[in-house]
Amino acid sequence: MPTVVKLNDQKDYIKYGEQTAKILYGGAAPYRIENFMKALCKDLKDNCDAQQIKKILDNVALLHKEKDKAERAARGTGGKKGNVAVAEKAVLKGGGGKGYDRNNNAQMVSD
Repeated sequence: MPTVVKLNDQKDYIKYGEQTAKILYGGAAPYRIENFMKALCKDLKDNCDAQQIKKILDNVALLHKEKDKAERAARGTGGKKGNVAVAEKAVLKGGGGKGYDRNNNAQMVSD
C-alpha cells in the first residue's frame, strides 16, 4: 500500500523534498534525473505564480553557475579564455572585423 504524504506546511514540503532527493540521487541511472525534473516541472505554470517560478529559476541558475565554475576549475580552464577563442574564430570566419583583417591577398590589402 502506498505511503500517504501530507503536505500541510513548509516543513512538510522540505522534508518530502529531501526524502525524494535521497531516492532520486541514489538511483542506478542518474542521467535520467533530467527527465524526472522535466516531468516534475511540466505543470509548474498551472500550480505556481510567476514569482514562485522565478524563485525556482533563480535557485537553479545559481546551482548551474556554481557547478559550471567547479567543472571549469577541474578542467583547468578559465571562463574568459573560451570567450576569446570564440571571438577569434568569428573574425576568422568572417563574423566581424574589417575585411582586410581576413584577406591574405597583399595586392588587395594595399589598395
